Amino acid sequence: MTTATIEAPSRLSWEQINQTADMLAVVAKHVPETRGHWNGYMTNEVPCPKCGGKTRFRLRLGHNGLMMAFCSHCAEAGLTPIRYIAWYYDFDLKTAADWWRDQHQVTVKVAVPPKQQEHKPLELAIALRCHNRMDVRARDYMHARGMNDHMIDHFKVGYHTGFKRYSFPLIIGGMLWGIQYRLNPKLEYVLKFLRLFEHPEHRVDIKRYVSETGSHNHNLYARDEIQDGDVPLPYAVLIEGVPDVVAMWSQGFPAFSTFQGNNRAKPWDVAWNKYLAEIETIYVIPDNDVGGNGDFFASEKAKAIGPRAHIHLLPKGYKDIGEFIMADLTTAPQRLADMLHLPPLKELLQ
Repeated sequence: MTTATIEAPSRLSWEQINQTADMLAVVAKHVPETRGHWNGYMTNEVPCPKCGGKTRFRLRLGHNGLMMAFCSHCAEAGLTPIRYIAWYYDFDLKTAADWWRDQHQVTVKVAVPPKQQEHKPLELAIALRCHNRMDVRARDYMHARGMNDHMIDHFKVGYHTGFKRYSFPLIIGGMLWGIQYRLNPKLEYVLKFLRLFEHPEHRVDIKRYVSETGSHNHNLYARDEIQDGDVPLPYAVLIEGVPDVVAMWSQGFPAFSTFQGNNRAKPWDVAWNKYLAEIETIYVIPDNDVGGNGDFFASEKAKAIGPRAHIHLLPKGYKDIGEFIMADLTTAPQRLADMLHLPPLKELLQ
């Protein structure tokens, strides 16, 4: 995102202050440890300047898309620039806003969003070619992941023989908007083994997922499916992996996920809520990440979706919903029903 400097009005509104203030610079004056640690989504946890907790304070994107300050002890709800100033200096909100205006009398930096890129659909033939290459071996692998042939064919799951990757196309309104390619697990194991013998300076990062050139990696996977039924769905399940969406539908549970390339840490776009308008309840199931961020990302998504969203945690021992399904395919529908306290929906997409 680019920025432009404009002349500040005589009195910026509270909303203008919160939208234009450089939150990282404001906080870095009091908490210098945050400087240089912003990764586009959050900073490292550092000691709180207010309550003194050693690993409680950090900056991260709030559900409103703005950078906010959080302390797990004394600022759990998050602090906008004005509220941070009031919190730190023990001001009331009006005094905090006036203080900020006094400190920034000449100019303010206003974020100017880049020109919207016009996304065009890809050639559907790319996805169909991959789908037509789904031989018995490729289908058997998908069956082992809990997918049935009906859903494999419906979602046009395929295999790219050149990339040695399974393909998951994003098809909306009959047009192709992107493809995620998942590395063949057998090849992934071989490549990881071979890396052990490479010199560290010559190692190439092995990406499990890559996208087709020109993909619109800011969308919802299974968007049509959760909207287009004759009767609105009573519920849908938001999960993190595109392949697991196909497995969930195969087990009788309507599911969807974000389609965001190889970066699931991007915040939920509230503009997507319109696609969920007819669905009574949204269940959010986070992965059990090694890094421990699954619950955090699920919480942020649930807040952005609103009160219809409810978080369900996987039982311990399962890293994601796909692993939970594969643990026993014969009992997967019943175990999912028991976990969600919901029956599967019969005759999905028939």
